Amino acid sequence: RKTAFRFHHISTDEVYGDLPHPDEASAAEPLPLFTETTPYAPSSPYSASKASSDHLVRAWRRTYGLPTIVSNCSNNYGPYHFPEKLIPLVILNALDGKPLPVYGKGDQIRDWLYV
Repeated sequence: RKTAFRFHHISTDEVYGDLPHPDEASAAEPLPLFTETTPYAPSSPYSASKASSDHLVRAWRRTYGLPTIVSNCSNNYGPYHFPEKLIPLVILNALDGKPLPVYGKGDQIRDWLYV
C-alpha cells in the first residue's frame, strides 16, 4: 500500500523582511502585516538562505512534481528547544535566580508558535 507523501519545508517569516515597530508606524495608516503574497525581502544572511531554500523547494515541485508545502512561521518554542533560545533561557535564568535577558530596548514584538 502506498502512503501519501508531502515534503514540508519549514521556513521563516524573516524572508519577508522587517516590519516597523508600532511606535514608528504612521498613526494614519494601519500597521503593515505580512501575507502569503508579500514579496520576499530578506535582510540578513539567515533570511536570504531561507528564501533561497524556499525557491529551491518550489522549483522541485514545479520541475519534478514533488508534493511540497512551505510554511513561513515565526518564532517556535516547545519541548527540547535549545536552551540558548529566548523562552528556555528566560525560564532557566528565572529558576536559577539569574538576570533575564533583554535585547536592545526590550520593546520588540514577537509572535510565538508552540510546537
